[in-house]
Amino acid sequence: MPLQLENIRLLKRGTLTWHDAWAEVRKKYGSTDCYDKDTGESWQYMCSVIRDNGQVEHQFRHRSLKGKRENFSAHMPFDGDLSDYQPIGK
Repeated sequence: MPLQLENIRLLKRGTLTWHDAWAEVRKKYGSTDCYDKDTGESWQYMCSVIRDNGQVEHQFRHRSLKGKRENFSAHMPFDGDLSDYQPIGK
């Protein structure tokens, strides 16, 4: 099934879900920052995609992690509660 715009959301900063998603970055990479002093780059939250399979995919990027681009998706259960999310463009 093609991705629908209404399935793409932004996490509200400071919510429990926001912190849980960033904790997945920390778990995999040891830090939520991974600051590159040469480029000034660090991890960035991009968006969340609510999937039909009961999961939500929180997408992050780092444009210079150890000299290369890195994308990371944290797959987490989605309970149907949209209170921690806002639609794109709002």
